[in-house]
Amino acid sequence: MSNILMFSLGNKLNEKSQNTSCIFNNQMYPNKYFLEVYFQKIDFDKIICFGNFNSSWDFLYKLMYLKYYGEKASEENLEFLKEIPDLETIKEFFLNDKKLKDKIIIKYFEEDLAKKEMIDYIYELQKLIINSGKIWVDITGGKRDLPIFIVQLLNLVVGKNYKKDNIEILYTKEKDRDKKIFETISLKDFLDKLDYTDEISAFSKYACPIKFLGRLKDNSLKNILKDIYIYTQYNLTNELVECLRNFKSQKWEYTVYIQKKIIETKIEQWKNLLSKTLEKDTLLDYHLELSNEPLGMIAKYEATNSSNLRNIRNNIVHPYSTKGISHELLEKIIEENFYQNTKKEKYSEVLIVNIGNTNNYELVKYEKQDLTTRFSFKTLIKDNKFEKIFLIGVYSNVWNKFIDNWILEENLNIERENDITKDIPEKEFEKILNKELKKLNKKFEAIVINNSFSEIERNKYFEKMAEKLIRTDKRYSITYDFTFSFRDISFLNYINLHCLELLGMIRIKRLIYIPIVKKGIVDIKDMDTINSVMNLFKTVDEFKLYNKFDEKIDINDELKKLMKKLSRIYNFNQISIVDKMKNEIENFNFIENKIEENILNFIKEKYIYKGSNKYFKAKETLKNQLSFNNFAQALFLLWDLILKMLIEKDIADKEKEQKIKKAFLEVSSEYGHKELYNFYKKYEYLNIIRNEGAHINLKGIYFPLEKIDKEIQSCLEELDILIENKEQYNKSFFQYEKDLKIKKKGKI
Repeated sequence: MSNILMFSLGNKLNEKSQNTSCIFNNQMYPNKYFLEVYFQKIDFDKIICFGNFNSSWDFLYKLMYLKYYGEKASEENLEFLKEIPDLETIKEFFLNDKKLKDKIIIKYFEEDLAKKEMIDYIYELQKLIINSGKIWVDITGGKRDLPIFIVQLLNLVVGKNYKKDNIEILYTKEKDRDKKIFETISLKDFLDKLDYTDEISAFSKYACPIKFLGRLKDNSLKNILKDIYIYTQYNLTNELVECLRNFKSQKWEYTVYIQKKIIETKIEQWKNLLSKTLEKDTLLDYHLELSNEPLGMIAKYEATNSSNLRNIRNNIVHPYSTKGISHELLEKIIEENFYQNTKKEKYSEVLIVNIGNTNNYELVKYEKQDLTTRFSFKTLIKDNKFEKIFLIGVYSNVWNKFIDNWILEENLNIERENDITKDIPEKEFEKILNKELKKLNKKFEAIVINNSFSEIERNKYFEKMAEKLIRTDKRYSITYDFTFSFRDISFLNYINLHCLELLGMIRIKRLIYIPIVKKGIVDIKDMDTINSVMNLFKTVDEFKLYNKFDEKIDINDELKKLMKKLSRIYNFNQISIVDKMKNEIENFNFIENKIEENILNFIKEKYIYKGSNKYFKAKETLKNQLSFNNFAQALFLLWDLILKMLIEKDIADKEKEQKIKKAFLEVSSEYGHKELYNFYKKYEYLNIIRNEGAHINLKGIYFPLEKIDKEIQSCLEELDILIENKEQYNKSFFQYEKDLKIKKKGKI
């Protein structure tokens, strides 16, 4: 397995090499560009290089030739590389070299790639990463969106097919401008943050804490979060409400601030969804918030006893003994009862802007608006109504220039009270700066970054952004302009925003930069494709893990319909309908890209039953429900199976059927079936929990719920053995019914 160095190749690198020095692993390397240091000090045997025809290919060739041939490259080849006009010729040049051809992969990244090409691009790079050893990724050079793309790519791979410990993320930043000294630092904590966000996002969206429990050090907090989720998934109203009500009374110990912010914000939101009094419809809005439509439907039926909902409710709680309903009717019932009068969630528009070195701000024209300005983000303000405009920059003197130029350009009659310089103590800097900015525009608010930008400071900054953007009463829709500032700041901001988006706390509306396209002329460039594709991969993962369908998923309409249909049918426990979809799934051919092909393959593997036996299909469904954490649905199906398989007599009234069959199990030992009686008594508590979830009796359950999934599987195994004697049990049941009739006559 190859160790890989991945980087973007900049331009004018020969010049930069002569005029700069680099600090790497606390050692100074005079007159060395950081790539030269990497080639000397990092143990790699292959590179993945992103570049274009303007990149310094001669510089790279010189480094590679010295590394793999042990001597200087010929001046003739170096001169040739300086004059090559296109990337394909460059690729051919390296591939024609017998030693270098296996040591380099040249990629050209274009932010305007269409979705399909972007997805293909990701899969290709994923394969390279998965099949490698250690990877060093440098995000210093290249287009501004490329580093974001690369690290997001790594995040898709890490934890699934590749160990995070095998990846190092490097960034070379300015340390001393006057002496032209740069320092290479590690940004590996970004991967940790993305990994952590991926883990906690399931809690934010579905109350599922399972993936991030290992990150918590407070055992009592772990237990209560598990309890909230288990009570939710088993539809145990009394326990859930009590658990949520008591949450704030505790003083929890958190590992990092963002845990506290996310957990307590979400708990507060869920509490607000619950009614003040404990009623049967208490869970309705709560379950809809967590995409638990079936349990919400049970809550509504139990509260209203509506005849229109009875059939669909019975399909959920009696899945083995009902025929199912059409998907069209299911959709209609869901829409009419849940979403017909639902107001669409409103997002407040927020603009986030990087403030770089304002001394370099040029007067440019944005032709589409006939706007001339030094401030790129003015092109956005003109066409959008932002509630807030966050200006992000470092603790430095550049803010004065920003303020003065804004006053001049807007022709404002404002008296400056404070010079914004480093003479102001850093603790007071942001407060005084914001006082000056509010005079320019009431919507302006600065977020200042500590110059050290250490891992500790990066975490503090994430917390600061979370504090500004996370609200219990609203959600922000973010437009982020990363035209200016250092790449590491752009990178950090995007990662922070992406994390908050994955957590369901904000929405990224636009990611843009506004480059100069020709002298004095700028244009807006979007990187929406990158963000949407990355979110697509995450959404697909959630569908696979939790059977949750997101309406915003960016796939073709036909596949979207199929995913939605399967998700709904499965969540509503309609096993007979799933089976009827076999031909529809097998013959489905509306596929436009590799990720859609991946989705379809998963669907075929997960939802097409391999056998023809009805009992086998039911068991497969039950196991799938457990894998999706649909615990209530699994328990409904299990108890339906027990009663239906052991005693096959069908009774039209399902509640009556359940009652009389359970009564028989209670006395089954009297009919010579001690093993049946013992089985029933062993698993009777499962029926009690099942009834609470199916009827919302509000009695309160005190069984250890965290291991019920294992109990359900054990119960299934024992059921398999008992089914061999089902004919005898049926005979005894008929006798039991006769005996009941005789007893009733005797009473009369």
